[in-house]
Amino acid sequence: MKRKIVKKILSVVLAASMIFGNVGLPQELKEVHAVQTDIGSIISGKTLVTDSEIQNLYREMSYTPQGVHDPSIIKKDNEWYVFGSHRAVAKTDDLQNWQTVNMNGLFGDKDGTILTPDEAFVNSLYKGTIQTSKMAQTFMKNIKDDKTKETEETKTEQITVESEETSEIETESEQKTETESESETESEKVSENETELETVSESEAESDKVSEIETESEQETETESESKTESERETETVSESETTSGKISENETASEIEKEAEDGTVVETGNFLYGEVGAEEVSEKNDSMDIETFSESEMDSSEDNLSEETPAGSESVSADDNETELESQTTSEETEPAKTEENSSEETSKSETESESKEIATEDSTVFENESESAKYKKTAVNKQMEKEQTNSEVTFGSFDANAWCTASDGWKIYEGAGSNMWAPDIIYNTSLKKYCMYLSLNGEYHNSVIILLTADNLEGPYAYQGPVLYSGFTAQENVPTNYQNTDMKYIFGESELLERYQKISGITLDSNGKITNVGENKWGDFWPHAIDPAVFYDEDGNLWMIYGSWSGGIYALELDETTGLRDYTVTYASDYDSKKQSVTSDPYFGKKIAGGYYVSGEGPYIEKIGNYYYLFMSYGFYAPNGGYSMRIFRSENPDGPYVDTKGTSAIYDKFSPNFIADYAKDVNQIDTRGMRLLTYYQWDHMPKGEVAQGHNSAIADGDRAYVIYHTKFNDNSAGHELRVHELFQNKNGWILASPFAFANDDKLNYNAEPADVVGEYDIIVGDYSRGYDENSGALHENYTGPLAEIVTYTLNSNNKITKNGQETGTWTIESGKAYATLTLDGHAYSGVFAELTKDSAGIKTMCFTGVDERTGITLWGAKKLDGKAAIADNIVNPSYSVPKKVYGSFELPSTGSEGIDLYWKSSNESLVSNNGILFAMPENDTDVIFTMTMVSGDYYYQKDYTITVASKNSLKDGKYLVGEAYKDNVLILPDPSRPSQENPFYKTNTAGLELSGGVSIEFDVKHNGAVNVLGALFAFRDKESGKMYFTQGSYLGYNALGGFYDANLNNYALVKDYIGDAIKESGKETAHVVINLSATGFEILVDGKLAYNQTILDTENGAGDLEDYSNVLTWLQSSASTLCMGYGSWWDDALANAVISNMKFYIIGPNDEVAVDSVIASLGKQIPDSTTTDISLPVKGEFETTISWTSSNPDIIALDGKVTIPNKETEVTLRATVIKGKVKKTAEFKVVVKLPATSNVSLERGLLEITSFDQIERIDNPFFGKNLDSLIVDYDIIFSENAAKNGWDGIFAFYNSETTGRVSFQTNPYICLNEMLPEGQTNLYLDINNPMMQVIAGNLKHGQEYNVKIVIKKTECRIYLDEKLVVNADANTMSGNTDFVELLDYIGKCDKFSWGVGNTKEGGTAFWNTELSTIKNICISSNEYNSISQEEVVLVTTPTVMGNPLYQKKLNEVVIDFNVDFAEDAIMDGWSGLLSFFQPSTGSAAGRVSIQTAPYICYNKMEDGKWIDINNPNDLNSAEMAVPVTKLDRSQTHHYYISISAFKVVMEIDGKQVELVKNGAATYQDILDFISTCQKFSWGVDGETSFWGMEKATLKDASVKGYYSEE
Repeated sequence: MKRKIVKKILSVVLAASMIFGNVGLPQELKEVHAVQTDIGSIISGKTLVTDSEIQNLYREMSYTPQGVHDPSIIKKDNEWYVFGSHRAVAKTDDLQNWQTVNMNGLFGDKDGTILTPDEAFVNSLYKGTIQTSKMAQTFMKNIKDDKTKETEETKTEQITVESEETSEIETESEQKTETESESETESEKVSENETELETVSESEAESDKVSEIETESEQETETESESKTESERETETVSESETTSGKISENETASEIEKEAEDGTVVETGNFLYGEVGAEEVSEKNDSMDIETFSESEMDSSEDNLSEETPAGSESVSADDNETELESQTTSEETEPAKTEENSSEETSKSETESESKEIATEDSTVFENESESAKYKKTAVNKQMEKEQTNSEVTFGSFDANAWCTASDGWKIYEGAGSNMWAPDIIYNTSLKKYCMYLSLNGEYHNSVIILLTADNLEGPYAYQGPVLYSGFTAQENVPTNYQNTDMKYIFGESELLERYQKISGITLDSNGKITNVGENKWGDFWPHAIDPAVFYDEDGNLWMIYGSWSGGIYALELDETTGLRDYTVTYASDYDSKKQSVTSDPYFGKKIAGGYYVSGEGPYIEKIGNYYYLFMSYGFYAPNGGYSMRIFRSENPDGPYVDTKGTSAIYDKFSPNFIADYAKDVNQIDTRGMRLLTYYQWDHMPKGEVAQGHNSAIADGDRAYVIYHTKFNDNSAGHELRVHELFQNKNGWILASPFAFANDDKLNYNAEPADVVGEYDIIVGDYSRGYDENSGALHENYTGPLAEIVTYTLNSNNKITKNGQETGTWTIESGKAYATLTLDGHAYSGVFAELTKDSAGIKTMCFTGVDERTGITLWGAKKLDGKAAIADNIVNPSYSVPKKVYGSFELPSTGSEGIDLYWKSSNESLVSNNGILFAMPENDTDVIFTMTMVSGDYYYQKDYTITVASKNSLKDGKYLVGEAYKDNVLILPDPSRPSQENPFYKTNTAGLELSGGVSIEFDVKHNGAVNVLGALFAFRDKESGKMYFTQGSYLGYNALGGFYDANLNNYALVKDYIGDAIKESGKETAHVVINLSATGFEILVDGKLAYNQTILDTENGAGDLEDYSNVLTWLQSSASTLCMGYGSWWDDALANAVISNMKFYIIGPNDEVAVDSVIASLGKQIPDSTTTDISLPVKGEFETTISWTSSNPDIIALDGKVTIPNKETEVTLRATVIKGKVKKTAEFKVVVKLPATSNVSLERGLLEITSFDQIERIDNPFFGKNLDSLIVDYDIIFSENAAKNGWDGIFAFYNSETTGRVSFQTNPYICLNEMLPEGQTNLYLDINNPMMQVIAGNLKHGQEYNVKIVIKKTECRIYLDEKLVVNADANTMSGNTDFVELLDYIGKCDKFSWGVGNTKEGGTAFWNTELSTIKNICISSNEYNSISQEEVVLVTTPTVMGNPLYQKKLNEVVIDFNVDFAEDAIMDGWSGLLSFFQPSTGSAAGRVSIQTAPYICYNKMEDGKWIDINNPNDLNSAEMAVPVTKLDRSQTHHYYISISAFKVVMEIDGKQVELVKNGAATYQDILDFISTCQKFSWGVDGETSFWGMEKATLKDASVKGYYSEE
């Protein structure tokens, strides 16, 4: 189809991974993981992934797409070719990497001489004879009954002319004609028994006369000609008129049955699309005209013309008066003797007859009585047969000028450059001709299009024009180039006048050259198909078919003559036009309708036999990015239909109905959703841009695999298109399904093998009908900026449940021993398959699902999320992040990757630059720093070193940074076939810490080295999508990327002025020196120091553009344009520069003193934290030789060197920085809140609380008062008393602020209520969670039964469990108020009191309601969740008791060890012997351990990196002249040990007395906690693996280990 070249590119969506400072200056950035994380503890217990393992998981992928529009695929040997519109051709051997095939020599003559398109289609080469049906003779007799003998001789004359065998041309679209069948005898039909009867019920039609009048009055001509230019086609509308007769409901579907006559006779039927038909029965009394072929106005009314078309050899089938009569096309009585001879011949050569004959049925055609005629019509079922006639006429095929036909209008011509009106070719190898046949549509302005056949010996041509296959847009108007007599209609109808039904174009006016300048009326598209978009295929019986059409009157099918490649003129098609008008389904010239009609959208039809069905592909909508374009699927068991979708809906429309989202149908509920949607608009996470407007596809079944090949456009604000290939699978019902990813040469799916490893998290894309046109993106022909299909995460669980965010949403099942599966999700049952597929360009395999809900036609894709090794491999080979190579100031390192990956960094020179990219000072010289990246996913990690160069403090020279050089010691001679490229010197990886908003400059020397090519790029910056900026040999500067476009020094793509050549002539030097300055306000080009032009040129005829903000260019250069291409990279890659380039330099413009000071202040703003619990950095020297001095509002808390002393309560400190450079001096203030460290653990426990009265209350001090809570866990068992209110409102305990009477109370629903109770006029914080009015829980519980309640409050969530089942996950439906969880936790810390029971609200209780009558047991209120292990008694003798560590993988805040110990009589009691240990097992000794010895002594040692700490090592105690506590104990007594380890302190007690501590080693208390969480094992007692010393002989009693944590 015709396609317009759209040059303008819309904005590129930027996803910059780095944050930059101000103009040309270094900057400070946000902290990342490395600030607070010990990498060793992070990876402890995890498995290292090696490079070899990554290579085993990754398959290097290569994709080279090409821009072929409307691709038609054909395979030759081991290569696939696609032929598309505008003479675009590409080939591949892997369906991934496509190579452009130069097709400038696509067309030729019979001798192989190459012809231009203007020459190629003038003289058709086929001069042989063709077989025509007797219908052509019949028409000639009926309409011209006074024909002379010469005319009749012409009908039977055979002229044989030698065909031009050397001219072989592949036709782009073959027109298939159905012949009016000559019936076989009934006995022959019964014996063949080859086809089934297919029926569709029809509403009865009115009389022809009434029908024609009403239809004519109803028709509207809202549509424009489909053969207009592309921009005109995009705005076509459709006629919504409906005829009153012969309508077919869009929801009716064809069913196949065998009909049995009422007398018991079995009626054998042909291959019928519509209607029940037996052998033909003709009433000789019926003098009515044939409704299949002739309208009343188109034939004589003489009675001898009404019965002569009865097929020879037919016999009547018994039927009563109510059965339909089969009407046949009439023929002249003069031909009756010939018919008799035919029958005789047929009986003697039955085998020949059977091999030639075919039957294809049409819809039941019904008529009522015609009140204006005496002749009456009985209700008739019309048998639309296509049986090859036994006696045909052989005539010479004429010469046809296809060029003249399609270029009939003024200014409309075959375009030489890009083939703009040579659309959608289809190629097939004709096994009879042994030629490659191209079916090509040549398109005119007023539907005057023609599908032609061209043939070639070689697939790559040249193709020679053989002749036309089908025309459209003809007229009866004399002396115009589109007169019907210039077509092949005479081979159908004979030398007849143009029938009235085809006379839809009139009022044509011509210019002096005989070209059409205007058309008065054009109703062609309301009724008839457009001769474009051909697709040709062989059916399973070896018959050759062509389908064609676009919008207009629908999609039609014709049978072709394999021996000529042209239409088979012996196949006739009945007409139901008279009764159906716009609902016509069959026509003698156009063939048989299989889809569309009424100008509904639908183009690019393609049929491919896959499995047991013929699949019809169509593209609905406009092909522009914002046109709602999408592929729809129908299927049939027969090549010519009926085609239906998964819902059983016919592909044929019986009225106009919008079938895609458009400006006139913006909601999915307003459109007809027939046709399974094969692909939606989508973008997987690894894709750089999203696919939109996919369509005009072809498909190919290659062995037992099948593929769909289509062109796609993108959401990148361009109109560019590329090829894509997806494999097609089939569900258990045979419906085809597209792979979620582009074809990656994966192994063939084994449908008879059940897939493994299905369980897991999946990214799900639902392909409904809502994606397409977006009203916010502009008109239908604009670029698409709307939403793509949402990617939603669902989990397929091992219990066959599907969950989303923990909530059940569906189920999944796999057919036992098969790949077939069904996902029932959100009310849709998707039938499909599981297959392990490669994520195309990502190169990593994952389990996938593709399926369709056959009830709705909605499709679903699922791709299992990668984790562990696979996720790491994916991030290494396809990083979503970037790492700088050179930095000019503080910079940001990525902290996350894709697939949930965490990244941690370690600097090799922390005195220069911190782990998180904070640069403390610019070095004297460029300095390399090694940054080790640790990538973590689940139980695996990977490490890689990156070298980052820190630029010298002297990098700024003459106000500029030199960031790149090229061709300093050599030259680049263009064109260069190697197409050199390099990383863009301005790209963020080379300029981290700088920003380009101050401007950039590019300098180079250049000279011409041949003819000046104005479009030939000297160099171009390009991003990964389609944005580009380039400078050409013709001094043309072009930009198409973020924010818009501009073209400077270009006029109609022609040279304006050769500034380079002129400068060389003027100076007499060998080269010219070019400087390109880009700034936030514009651009300027200087050649040899003289201004050539600047941005003002865009306001003249020598420039154009719509870019409004030039800073977008600078942003794009740094954030997106990763590549610098030399000698190519513009829109015209084939336009090559002839030049020599040298001495290229790339500069970033630096700041002045004031800008430098401003930049340093801005950097400090990013460096100084809003809050802290640790020391902060306060630099005294800044970038650009600036100095910084500091003052602090509270130096006791934050000193001038940044040292932080933790206060007793949270305190805000104001830091003031004074920055000086030269005479510029500025100050800035930074407020820092010094917070209390997170509370390690505070708990309040009570074994039993019996509440016996509604006013019961017991106040105590709140143990959480003044604490900085990250979480609060409330856990208790409750038994409601028999007389309990059980209303959910009454309380059980509360935190209370005695100063304000504010409270956080806990009620039995369970319900949490915060009310700050501030004085009137102040904003009062309040929060209700699970108020009984929102949800009743307590009311449904039973008196006397015990229930466990657990409430978890964190800063980001609140969860409530009842008997371990989650009943509340607080959200908008279960909470109300004006505050959040953070304030809730903070307020608990502000309450000085706590009450058991809440009292009576009337008497000043601690809640708004009374106390619930109940028994509360096992109450534990803790600042953290905890896991524990306990043992009533452990006897330590020789072998430790080893078990899993209950604290494994917890983010620990505190570990508490509590036990009683009885030492044995022979216990050593020297402090060294061990009692228990956390350890990480490995081969040999442990990889590390935290052991507890009797001193009490804590020993932490991590073997991997040598990190360790001893707390109260007996030797250290002796060195400090302190006693070893255990040595002072009485072995005959039981002693109580208590040990608490938190991030900020360690407490050890024996028998209630605190032990003084002596520490040795570099590790911290936090290191101990972190390592305990990585240990997989715990032991009561120790041995050589779990401790450095032996085990003490003792008995531990009531021993427990608790680990408190805020998160997993």
